[in-house]
Amino acid sequence: VCHGERGEGRAEHFVPRLSGQHYAYLLREGALIRDGHRHNAHPDMVRAIGPYTDEDHAAVSDYISRLPTSAP
Repeated sequence: VCHGERGEGRAEHFVPRLSGQHYAYLLREGALIRDGHRHNAHPDMVRAIGPYTDEDHAAVSDYISRLPTSAP
């Protein structure tokens, strides 16, 4: 929800775009957030992905990396 329906982000609220990001980047940054190593992560994001298993996280990162950067 925070990053938009298509992962487009919300610049006016400093929420980054996720669509079109590289899988490895999403996997790395998401793991840092999930595991509490990225200290500038929004608490809602930490709560949202905290329960993800490695497999969940990989699947979500794969899906997000394939989202188009513009509306269809």
